[in-house]
Amino acid sequence: MPFFIRGILMEPATGAACINLLAVIDTSHVKSAYPNPSQDDKHPTGIAPGAVFMICPGWRDDAPEQETDEPSVEIGHGSRVALRGVSITNNSDDAVIVYAVDTRNGEEAQASKRFKPVVITLEEAVQPDPDSTNGGIPPVHVETNFSSLNSRFIARASRVLNADFALYTLAEDGQSQQLFGYYCWKFRVRCEQL
Repeated sequence: MPFFIRGILMEPATGAACINLLAVIDTSHVKSAYPNPSQDDKHPTGIAPGAVFMICPGWRDDAPEQETDEPSVEIGHGSRVALRGVSITNNSDDAVIVYAVDTRNGEEAQASKRFKPVVITLEEAVQPDPDSTNGGIPPVHVETNFSSLNSRFIARASRVLNADFALYTLAEDGQSQQLFGYYCWKFRVRCEQL
C-alpha cells in the first residue's frame, strides 16, 4: 500500500529546507514480479510502488488521504531534495543504484532544477569490525563512497517523478554483483509554501 510521507528539515546555517529521502527497495519482490527487466538504462521497466519504501525525516501519521497510487512527499518552495536508494539487504546481496530522476515529459525543469548525482567519499568511514566479539564494535575505518541525486524545487507544483535504478544480483562466486536489469518507480512531489 503506498503511503504519504512528509518531511521538513531546516538547515541551521542557511534556513533552507533539505529533505533527505531514502528509498528502500524490496529487490526480491521486484525480481519475482518483473523477472525480465529492460537491459537498456534509457528505457527502464516500470514497477508498482509497493516494492519501494520511502523514508524521510519529519514523517507524520496525520497526513491527508492519499490521492494517487504513487508515494508522495510534500516539501516547501525552494527546498533541496537528496534522494538515495538501497536494497532491503543494504546492498550486501542484491544492490541498487538510483541513477536518474525525471518527469519523462520535460516538465521537470519547470518544477525543479535538474537532479544531479553527488558522490561523497569518506576516507575513514566506520563499518562493523568482522573480527569483533562485541557485535562489530569497535568499528574498522575504511574508505567509502556515498551517493545521492540532488535537486532544488523552484516552483509551487505537484509533479510525478520517475526514479530510475539499476538492480544488481550476487554472482555465483558469492563475492561480486552483476547487472540484473534497469527499473523505475514513480513518486509524487508536492511543492508548496509551508
